[in-house]
Amino acid sequence: MPMKKVFISYTWESEEHREWVQKLAYYLEQFPDLHVVWDMFDLDSSNDKNEFMEKAVYDVDYVLIVATKKYQEKADYRNGGVGIETYLNVAKHWNDLLDKTKQKSHSIVLEKDKDSTPRYLKGHFHVDFSNDDIFENNCEQLLNQINGNQKIARPEKIKTLSTSKKKVIS
Repeated sequence: MPMKKVFISYTWESEEHREWVQKLAYYLEQFPDLHVVWDMFDLDSSNDKNEFMEKAVYDVDYVLIVATKKYQEKADYRNGGVGIETYLNVAKHWNDLLDKTKQKSHSIVLEKDKDSTPRYLKGHFHVDFSNDDIFENNCEQLLNQINGNQKIARPEKIKTLSTSKKKVIS
C-alpha cells in the first residue's frame, strides 16, 4: 500500500490544545503507511511558512481540520495562517469533489456543542473527538475514513426470492 500523506490544520489557541494536536500527530505518525505533515514536525524559522502551507494543502492526500470555534472563525473570515490554509483548501476541496466525488478534507470536531465546522465543510461528515476517553476509537474511525473503509460490509447472500416462503394475505 502506498504511503498516504495527511496534513493537520489547526489553530494555536492554547498549550492544552497544541498538546492534543501533538497527541493526534504522534498517534497517526506511528503507522508506517502514513506520513503526517504538521508544522511542529516540518516548519522552522528558516522555512517559508506560506510555501509550507501551500505544499501542505496541495501535496497531501488528506487535510485533517482540527475544528474548534476559534478555528471556524479564522477559517470563515480568512484570518491568520488558518485563513491562508482555508483559502487554499477550499479550491482544492471543491475540485476534488468535482473530479473524484470523494472528500479529501476531514473535520475533527473537538467541541461538540459549539458550531466549530468551517462553512465550506458543514454539509460533510466529521469525526467527533469531543470525548477524549475514546481517543483511540475516534482515531480508528478517522483512519477508516482515510482508507475508505468506513462502510460496513453487506451480509452474504444466502437466499433467493424464489426460495423464500410465500405468505398468503387474506
